[in-house]
Amino acid sequence: MLLTTCCGCCGLRYGCFLVAIYMALTYLLQLLALLMYGFIEEYAESQIFYLFLSLPCCIGVAVSVVLFVGALRQKKNLLCPWLITFSAFAIVFTLMLIGSLIAGFSQDNVEDNHIGLGFMRRPLIQTFNLLVHLYVVLVVFSYYFELKNENIF
Repeated sequence: MLLTTCCGCCGLRYGCFLVAIYMALTYLLQLLALLMYGFIEEYAESQIFYLFLSLPCCIGVAVSVVLFVGALRQKKNLLCPWLITFSAFAIVFTLMLIGSLIAGFSQDNVEDNHIGLGFMRRPLIQTFNLLVHLYVVLVVFSYYFELKNENIF
């Protein structure tokens, strides 16, 4: 099922602009937080770890800029890198959610597992993050097919 509007109030092209700006800012803030924490960390091994974790954030910012340019110029080929990258992110987020649920339920000691708010916080946040990513992928995918049907290259 493809969408005809973004959030029920604006067109798909404008929605792609909003998605590109939102995702670029989100991943840029995550990148800054990771880099700041990585440079503050005292151990050299963990600095490399935080720099390695910042790589998906850099990719997210870069493809979001490409999405913005693709929506601006109405070029469907420029939407493909964003669609591929964020579809892969959605798959990773799904696997992380499943792993988080398995790890949470596999603990023997209930008190160590923090069943309740502490246990459910991470899966709820991961579920929300996954749903947001799936929705924005659907918005961009719908705009991609709108451009494809209009034969705009």
